[in-house]
Amino acid sequence: MSALARAARAEARKLLFSRALPALAACAAVLAALTMSSPAGFPGGPLLMTAGPDPSRIGGAIGFIGNVVDPAAPGLSAVRTSLVYTALWIPVAVAYGLATFSADFACGAARVSRARGASLARLGTARVLVSCCALSALYAASCGVALAFKAAQYGVAIGPEELSAFAGAVAVDALGLCALASWSAALYAALRGPFVSIMAQLALAALVLLGYPSAYGAASAAGAAAPILPWALHPVFYLLNASALCLDAAQAALALAVCAGMLAGGVAAASAASSLKEV
Repeated sequence: MSALARAARAEARKLLFSRALPALAACAAVLAALTMSSPAGFPGGPLLMTAGPDPSRIGGAIGFIGNVVDPAAPGLSAVRTSLVYTALWIPVAVAYGLATFSADFACGAARVSRARGASLARLGTARVLVSCCALSALYAASCGVALAFKAAQYGVAIGPEELSAFAGAVAVDALGLCALASWSAALYAALRGPFVSIMAQLALAALVLLGYPSAYGAASAAGAAAPILPWALHPVFYLLNASALCLDAAQAALALAVCAGMLAGGVAAASAASSLKEV
């Protein structure tokens, strides 16, 4: 077993007995419950950060769109509704990434590990990767439960097309959320200031959540192409598109690659900052 695998195994055990994992599980349950309790009747909703010419059509608008049923695709409408509270997963991921990474520094365990000769870079990499696995699993489970409930509520069957769309969107969203968590860890590793780290992350996310739909709506009204840069440099851009089922197969593959690159960059930055910064 490699040193990184041993570190990941140790970090997984540590996460199981931490306060962060139950808190994340509670958030997943609450957000699933919110989705399931959202009204299915007209006029639907919630509509969060939505922009585009026709939210009633699958692919007709970006954002987080709940309970707006496309008569031509009610199953895909259930998929889209199951992802509506991805918007609230953004602050959860930011806070979770910082909490799991900073725990050892707060209690002095990182200082002990360093004194024993352990590589803080390797421990940091393992901690972020293990935390992201838990985040992805709970996000997917939360949305999956919501999808099953909403499909039953709409009276539609979930077939291969819906499952494929759900899997693709959840994969992009989960990687995007993990990228946010990893960069929270990286900022904390560099700054060792939890308040500054989390506020910087939330401010950037809010900038994209507010700015990109506004730019998208203006472009749609003018009949122009949808804006990409600079919004595509942040994971939230991909969440806004994937959650609305606005990505075709090629675009989803590109989004997965970009979000994976952002996650890798966050992990690398957290590891490098851990090894360079004094504990």
